[in-house]
Amino acid sequence: VVQAQCVTPPTCAQLGYTKTASECSGHTFLKCPFDMSVGYCDLETTTTPVPDPVPTYSVGDPYAVNNVIIGTILAVNSKSLTIASTPRFINDASEVSETQLNEFCENIDIGGATWVHLSSENEGNKVASLFKINGAITINDGDNNPFMRIKYCTSNSCSNNHFLHTHYGSCKAEFMK
Repeated sequence: VVQAQCVTPPTCAQLGYTKTASECSGHTFLKCPFDMSVGYCDLETTTTPVPDPVPTYSVGDPYAVNNVIIGTILAVNSKSLTIASTPRFINDASEVSETQLNEFCENIDIGGATWVHLSSENEGNKVASLFKINGAITINDGDNNPFMRIKYCTSNSCSNNHFLHTHYGSCKAEFMK
């Protein structure tokens, strides 16, 4: 028969738990398991809060404001992102005027940003590619205001080699990283 021996456990002070929470303010505080009012901290070191991870951005990624996707990243700069709005229908006319493009972009009320029309045919082609708009050809209206044109025809107009056009516009805005 083995008889158990009772041993008095060490005190919190004997284990090194001699500080109060207020004495350890700004330091990692380890509470004594026998008395939660005292604990241990290393006053030589301070805890440094772990910063939130820095998000990474890539061209073509969707961009969200308040968890709502507002467009796609068109360019990544050192301090800001250029976001292209989702292309939207402008008209079925033969041309799009600069006034129409400006009004189109000024009426976008997303993310608290100022939206302007794309500034080059290259940007328009990039947006058409990013949003996978099949058959879109980016053209300039003579004032270097690009918009996307998709040709289509009715049976009547195709026989005369006359195409109708659907125009889509995309605008851009800068957002700080």
